[in-house]
Amino acid sequence: MKVTLLQRRGRTSTTAFATSLQNSLSKLKGNLSVKWELTELSPRGWAAIDVQGADQEVFQQLIRQKFPVANSNFQTIEKHGVYAGQITRFNHDLEIDIGVEFPDQVNVIVRLSSLRAQLTEGKPSSVKEIQETYCLFPGSKVDVRITMINHDEPILTGWLADSQVELFSDWIRSGLDRVMIFNCTVEQLDFAIRETRLERDIVAVESLTLTTHVVSCKLGTDGVGLIPKLGGLLRKSEIKLFIPKRVLTLSRSW
Repeated sequence: MKVTLLQRRGRTSTTAFATSLQNSLSKLKGNLSVKWELTELSPRGWAAIDVQGADQEVFQQLIRQKFPVANSNFQTIEKHGVYAGQITRFNHDLEIDIGVEFPDQVNVIVRLSSLRAQLTEGKPSSVKEIQETYCLFPGSKVDVRITMINHDEPILTGWLADSQVELFSDWIRSGLDRVMIFNCTVEQLDFAIRETRLERDIVAVESLTLTTHVVSCKLGTDGVGLIPKLGGLLRKSEIKLFIPKRVLTLSRSW
């Protein structure tokens, strides 16, 4: 049984990515009678695993609860459906890859006007302002709701899902700075946190994907101060900041 996960290795090494995936799946397995293998990458670089064993159907359900699974076929996408994906670019409109590869590779387009309506109360904020304020960078996981399907082109258009907007709202109301780290595994991040002795400055680490993570700073801890410390060890990673005060200043009132 093959399952394609919405997980890419990005700039992490193949070995580090495979090890992180192996660790995550091992935690899910428990006492189930299954085995798996990272067989290949899909045309767009998503991780495809082959699961075998007596409990493969149960294990597959656990995988779907833990990881977003690619919706590979365009014909299976439903209007008003909510899908997880990863940002591929944000030059003018936001493009999100939800895994569609057949019969053509298609991203979901979220118009700049839609983002302004959802995130800035219609204010004419620039792409750069929205991207940096909400950390909408390539590789970030986002949930999107499909609003239009054009089968002739083909084209998918959507808005950020309510769950995505609610996540931003939760982050803002907490008042905590968050450091977003791209292109590293959680094992590499944990090592960097231990080596830099930042445990006392951090509330939690949340993995959005196997290679994208959010570090929540303690109240009163300035996220900017963590960047040079973590960046010194995570040299191949990209580090960005989500600062609630900046959101409230430049964007909508939450």
